[in-house]
Amino acid sequence: MGIFSKLFGSSSDIEKQLEALYVPMFQTMMGMTLTQAKSTFRGLINKAKEESLKEGTSKFPQNFGDILLEKESTNPHFKSMLAKKR
Repeated sequence: MGIFSKLFGSSSDIEKQLEALYVPMFQTMMGMTLTQAKSTFRGLINKAKEESLKEGTSKFPQNFGDILLEKESTNPHFKSMLAKKR
């Protein structure tokens, strides 16, 4: 299952976790009201979803980074590819 497997539908568990983390942060650090913070968060999530669809990354598994790091340790091709991205 991808990170945003329910694109543009109801919130996924990871979205709820992110919202619980970022909405209070927006309120505290940026002085936003609860309504403003939730609206900002929703806008950012929707933008991230749109970008992931355009890039073709919306179906990657949640642990994709871990998978790449594991392959990097055993596969020279992945090691070279990831070194270029860093």
